[in-house]
Amino acid sequence: MKPLAQIISIIFHPIFIPFFLAVVFVNSMPFAFIYSTAYKIFILGTIAVFTCVIPILFMLLKYLNGSISNFYVEERKKRTPIYILSFVSYTICVIFLVRLQTEPFFLFIFSSSLISVLVITVVNLKWKISAHACGAGVLCGAVFAFAYYLSTNPVLLFCSIIFISGAVTSARLVLKVHTLGQVAAGFCVGVIFSVLPIFW
Repeated sequence: MKPLAQIISIIFHPIFIPFFLAVVFVNSMPFAFIYSTAYKIFILGTIAVFTCVIPILFMLLKYLNGSISNFYVEERKKRTPIYILSFVSYTICVIFLVRLQTEPFFLFIFSSSLISVLVITVVNLKWKISAHACGAGVLCGAVFAFAYYLSTNPVLLFCSIIFISGAVTSARLVLKVHTLGQVAAGFCVGVIFSVLPIFW
């Protein structure tokens, strides 16, 4: 059971969630036809660099110099620098998307992801909240917000996202890296701040 939980935790690491969301959004109606293939690649590439590549390189450097023992970063205090770096990188990404005059909803979603990172960074100073669960919450909440925004009802996508969120949160409990409270808190933070754009 643990090997499967580890695989799920790697595939759906919170670092990858913004990119996964971007892939879903740019390939959904009506954006699938509004944006050219070249523009989609450029947007996705930009998001990948700032939300995936830069944080991963930072974690790799910390791993190579012995600051962390693995990419799960199980020690609470060692997570803070990574969260701060992610927050700065996300901020630059949002600014870049603003300058590109990207669809407002994209900006709202990534801004809410940015706020989620800020919240878990602050909470992590005193308590080890689950970043994986937060990522799952953002994934779940953002998809529901997106569907509401476009007045659509993608049942298959909803079911898939709920299943993935359940798998991720369960994996963190199976690996015993978080308590139920830490997982629940992380998920709630992700959902709340990814749904907020609907009311803006």
